[in-house]
Amino acid sequence: MDREELQKFLMENLLTKREAMKVTRQKDSTFKQAVRDKRLKPFFRKGTGRSQVNLYLKEDAEAYCKRADKRRRCP
Repeated sequence: MDREELQKFLMENLLTKREAMKVTRQKDSTFKQAVRDKRLKPFFRKGTGRSQVNLYLKEDAEAYCKRADKRRRCP
């Protein structure tokens, strides 16, 4: 996989916390609880404390949304 292919994959498949919250249709506190309970796990984590970066796989966020509540309209 060359650099451009990798960048394309990352742009299409990784989500920031805010993007993942939008996919899962959750507010901040509910999203944090799901991560704490390991119902949704970051795909990539780097750093510590407030400077920590967590990225989530789009397919994991979509699957979590569907599992979390059958009545929700998930992507």
